[in-house]
Amino acid sequence: MIRLPKDRETSAPHPFRNISRVGLKLALLVVLFSAFITLITTAAQLIFEYRRDVSEITRTIDRIRTGQLQSLSSSAWVIDGQQIKDQLEGLSRLPGIEYLELTLTSGEKWTAGERVSGRSIVASIPLLHRYHGENRIIAHVRVVASLDAVVGRLIDQGVVLFAVNAVKFFLVAGFMLFLFHSQITRHLLAIAQSLQDFDPSKKNPRLTLSRKKHRAEGGDELDDAVRIINQMQENIEVTYSAMDDAREELEERVEKRTRELRKRVDAHEIAERELARSQRMLSQHLENMPMAAISWSPKLVCRGWNAAAEKIFGFKRTEMIGRACLDRMVEAEELDVAKQTLFDMMRAKRPMQSTHRNKREDGSIIMCEWFDAPLLDENGDVVGVASLGMDVTARMAAEKALQEAKASAEIARKEAVRANNAKSDFLSSMSHELRTPLNAILGFSQLLKCDINSPLPETQAENIDQIVKGGNHLLGLVNQILDLSKIESGKVTVSIEEVDFLDVLEECLSFIAPVAESRKVSIRCVVAPHHHIYVRADYTRLKQVILNLLSNAVKYNHEGGEVRIKLEIDGDGFARLRISDTGIGIPEHEFINVFKPFSRLNVEQSEIEGTGIGLTISKQLILMMDGHIGFHSIEGQGADFWIDIPLVSSSSPFVEILGENDPDIIRRVARGENFPSGRLDVLYIDDTAANLVLMEKIFSTLPQLNLVCASSLESGMKEAQKTPPGAVLVDLDFSGSSGTIVIKKIRENNMLRDVPVIALSANIMPSEVASSLEAGVEHYLTKPFDSAALIEVLNESLHLGARAQVSLV
Repeated sequence: MIRLPKDRETSAPHPFRNISRVGLKLALLVVLFSAFITLITTAAQLIFEYRRDVSEITRTIDRIRTGQLQSLSSSAWVIDGQQIKDQLEGLSRLPGIEYLELTLTSGEKWTAGERVSGRSIVASIPLLHRYHGENRIIAHVRVVASLDAVVGRLIDQGVVLFAVNAVKFFLVAGFMLFLFHSQITRHLLAIAQSLQDFDPSKKNPRLTLSRKKHRAEGGDELDDAVRIINQMQENIEVTYSAMDDAREELEERVEKRTRELRKRVDAHEIAERELARSQRMLSQHLENMPMAAISWSPKLVCRGWNAAAEKIFGFKRTEMIGRACLDRMVEAEELDVAKQTLFDMMRAKRPMQSTHRNKREDGSIIMCEWFDAPLLDENGDVVGVASLGMDVTARMAAEKALQEAKASAEIARKEAVRANNAKSDFLSSMSHELRTPLNAILGFSQLLKCDINSPLPETQAENIDQIVKGGNHLLGLVNQILDLSKIESGKVTVSIEEVDFLDVLEECLSFIAPVAESRKVSIRCVVAPHHHIYVRADYTRLKQVILNLLSNAVKYNHEGGEVRIKLEIDGDGFARLRISDTGIGIPEHEFINVFKPFSRLNVEQSEIEGTGIGLTISKQLILMMDGHIGFHSIEGQGADFWIDIPLVSSSSPFVEILGENDPDIIRRVARGENFPSGRLDVLYIDDTAANLVLMEKIFSTLPQLNLVCASSLESGMKEAQKTPPGAVLVDLDFSGSSGTIVIKKIRENNMLRDVPVIALSANIMPSEVASSLEAGVEHYLTKPFDSAALIEVLNESLHLGARAQVSLV
């Protein structure tokens, strides 16, 4: 319950009386203010009346001066005393005139009235008389007007006005007091009583006032006050209830907190015991640790020296503790630097790590690695230094030996890189020197074999076949050796993409079918029930591996044998290609040598051609494509090789049996009819006479094209000026000039800037091919090139339609 202060309670047992003290104060203030206003208004009115009466007296004096002195002037001129007396008496009877006095210039004087007023207005008027045309002063008239009557009248009037106004304002004040009490004071008393009786601990009745409902929208100020007080009381009740709940919750929290503090105190006592135990263990650890543990005072006096320090330096603890013994551990020429370093560390208050030369008791020098840290008190002041040190003499000697070994290894690595580069240069040079004559051998052989106008006899045709076969075999050997060299040197990269396994297999079968047919080996192929089998692989490298496995299956088979090919999807996300043959098989003791380079597996003396590196290259390429390769074989019964390639996706079921032995491959590439009526010029630039002759022979079988030959780059530019060619064939193996420079010179020629350029070169290094393509070559053919491949490139470069493509005659 809300209570008034004690002093109020004792002095006012009935704190709220029926008399409104606020109303009385208001009425008193109204009365005082009314009295003040009454005084001001009455004074203003009296002043106005006073000024009006004075003005009236002044006007009377002015009337005397202007209108009534003429007759008095005549009487004074003739000195008619009686008449002067009568006239003055008459003037004294005018309103406000109390006394008149006329004094001649001769000194005679007449008066009228009596001067009795204390307050008056005095006016002296000269009396003129016209004599001989001029006005002469003959006397002076003194007029005295009394103000006492005016003042008396004003005082009476002021008393009446003040009394009337006082009564009026008193009545207004009383009425206002009544209105204030009836409209405000009694309601304030009700509000105060409600507030006094309010008890927040229980439900209180809401405050209502005994008054008519206020018609104004929202009520008046008292209605607002009642609404606010009721809302406040409701809020206080809610708050008080919440405070009770909060008090209970607080008591629970205090009790809980007390229990927690009690537990913390217990835990603190346990922690102190554990801390003491940890300090003992730390002391034991420092004493028993293999590192030297030394503590110093701020002045570098030894305070601690453990057993490891005795063992490392040879000094006893009793010899060091309590002494400034740093000079016994550090050589004289390094002592000042060591002390200054420790002092700087203490000033910086940061730990440091360093390696120093230290002395032992026997005078020997050892290398020690030190970990120094300042010891700080609770105020952050340095009280000492803790030093941990260990003997690193043996470790530094080992590190030095390791560095020397690394240097030797780096020299050996550079030698190996130099040797590998020399090998790569040798293989590149060998490839170039072999490919250039092979180009002429195979090119002319193909021309002799395909010359329809002068066909060769059967015996010579067979000889040409042997030449082509030997040339292709030699070309394959060169390519395999280069591939193996690039794989070993890490220069081979694979371009992983989505590849249709069926397309790769079909293309490989089209290449191997003529060889199998010539050896009378049948090929049976069954694929999994899918339209397409997409794998993640390098198309070219996957084809290279499959061709190697198919070639081995045919080459090591016997006449009338069989090669079985099966393509399926396993359950581990791989597509598996299995190639089995019925050939000679592999002896079990040779299994470990299957993927080793230059291993012929005991067939070196046979007529079967090979280098023994094809499987080595295949395994490396499969691994680079994240695949697997394996085999199984029984000697005399054949071999079964398989490869697994990561699978991408598969589609709807489909069973496909590929056809056997399709030898007509070149015709599928070089087929054409309805050639254009005009001939297109092709510029060929080559400084080798044999290559020029070979190219002329090839183009002689192409009636749609006209070959323009040039033996040097300069002569080729001149020929292009004469007749702009449709395409440029250029041999990049110019003596004394790089292929990139040759291509740039061609592109700088205005006549050849937009002409397709086809490069021929025996250099198959990827860097050379990339630089040539970047310089502006459209196609890059490596020697020895195939006629069908050249024709296909010409058709593409010259943008000939299907009905106007170039083909062999």
